[in-house]
Amino acid sequence: MASVLNFVSGLAACVRAWLAVEGGWPAGEVEFVVAAPDQVDDVLLVLDEAACWLQARGIEQWPARFESSWVRGSIDRGETWLAEVDGRISATVTLDWSDSVWAGVPGKAAYLHRMAVCRRSAGLGAVILGWAADVALEHGRVALRLDCVASNERLRAYYKAGALPSAVTPLWPGLLVSASAKGLPR
Repeated sequence: MASVLNFVSGLAACVRAWLAVEGGWPAGEVEFVVAAPDQVDDVLLVLDEAACWLQARGIEQWPARFESSWVRGSIDRGETWLAEVDGRISATVTLDWSDSVWAGVPGKAAYLHRMAVCRRSAGLGAVILGWAADVALEHGRVALRLDCVASNERLRAYYKAGALPSAVTPLWPGLLVSASAKGLPR
């Protein structure tokens, strides 16, 4: 448990350090707002843009289009967020407090799902991961966990290279999970 806690304790600091090395987020101010029930279409637009971009590159991470029923529950529970850059919606992410995929894995965690960034804001992902780590800490979590399909080599490399450099654990064929949340500093 101590190694998990130590691992988690460094995520926010790691992301901030990585951003500093990379020159920080070069665009405007980023604000995170809880997606309101009347913003389902805004969330879907971001997700669909990202899904289209992935599919154009032969990456089968997500369906071609998201259905509103797939996101409405998390929006209604206040778990889906929109990231705005200079007042313009630029990304979405869902931060859950439980996930049955991770049942039995020790440590209180936050679970990151459906993180998508508009192409005009490429590079915002690291900022989102740092924000999510901070929110997880504020809620007393020791880990930030996520999953991705095994075939998405580019995303796996992104997580390993700087955003979430952690061990990637197979859950079942075709799905890898970053058992990850890196250490969240206290």
